[in-house]
Amino acid sequence: VTLDCNDFKLGGLAAGLTTQAVGVYALDRFNISVRHCNIRGFYFGIELEANSASSSGGHSIEENRFDGNTRVGLIVRGDGSRVRGNRVFETGGATVGNGAAYGIVTTYNDDVLDNTVSGVLATSGSSQSGIGIQTYLNTSNSVNGNRVNGVLGDGANFGVAIYNFSSARMALRDNDLIGSAATGSVAISCVDGNASAKNNEINGFATALGSCSDDGQNTVH
Repeated sequence: VTLDCNDFKLGGLAAGLTTQAVGVYALDRFNISVRHCNIRGFYFGIELEANSASSSGGHSIEENRFDGNTRVGLIVRGDGSRVRGNRVFETGGATVGNGAAYGIVTTYNDDVLDNTVSGVLATSGSSQSGIGIQTYLNTSNSVNGNRVNGVLGDGANFGVAIYNFSSARMALRDNDLIGSAATGSVAISCVDGNASAKNNEINGFATALGSCSDDGQNTVH
């Protein structure tokens, strides 16, 4: 299935910060393409879900704009999917759920390439994190060429530009990450994995690399 919006808008802003609506949803499907969509004001802009690594995959989410979604810009769970060239702006603020905010979330072996994520803000008073790009159970693919800025947590929690959880042998390269120097902020965090970071431009974070393998040529300001 291919959904090409031809740059038209799919709008949910009228529902406000209590919305639990999803802009585009699928469960346990293969080879879905979503492109040229302007998706605004949903709890999840796109949610392609999977019950297992083998029940979904091959998706292509490319050249979309996500603006003002209240929890997650886009979430893709499916082996061998690609998230490329999307623009994700001003995510967060939901008054339902736990208040954490995510620009892009992928699970299983997916490539996240050349996206712009700007403004990911955990809900005020939630004490939750704001995360630009999160990968989970991604054992062999790449998070390359992305631009992330304006990622902030709330209270004791922190902002993370790129967060890898249980993701081994990942290549994290050529990303441009700009932080706020907030206490606890991390540019690239690797938890329970062995991801390698190389040739990233990192500016304004309390910690540049958290538990990631430093493969060199990372520039830290």
